[in-house]
Amino acid sequence: MFDELLEKLRATGIPFEAYEWTPAPAYDYGTLSIDGGADMLYSDNGDEEHAVSGTVDLYVHSASTTNPRLVQQAMHGISWRLSSVQYEAETRIVHWEWVYQLPDL
Repeated sequence: MFDELLEKLRATGIPFEAYEWTPAPAYDYGTLSIDGGADMLYSDNGDEEHAVSGTVDLYVHSASTTNPRLVQQAMHGISWRLSSVQYEAETRIVHWEWVYQLPDL
């Protein structure tokens, strides 16, 4: 599921990379990370289901909400929430962060 989400994010036309950029582009870009396990579900017959959680980070150079809207549309069908929107004064970048959960890797 992680790879499929990365493909959907890249299909927005915004450059996305898993975990980090080296170096970061000079234009709008994003990263997709897995941060850890989210939930586990056990049943009486021994079946298990696992979920992973992570973040989608988008770095934009304007106050426009066009690219953040594209990211949210790409995450359609999975569980997510907007965690924060921060202005980073030293780089003059607006940093959007979503927390997501996937049913499996």
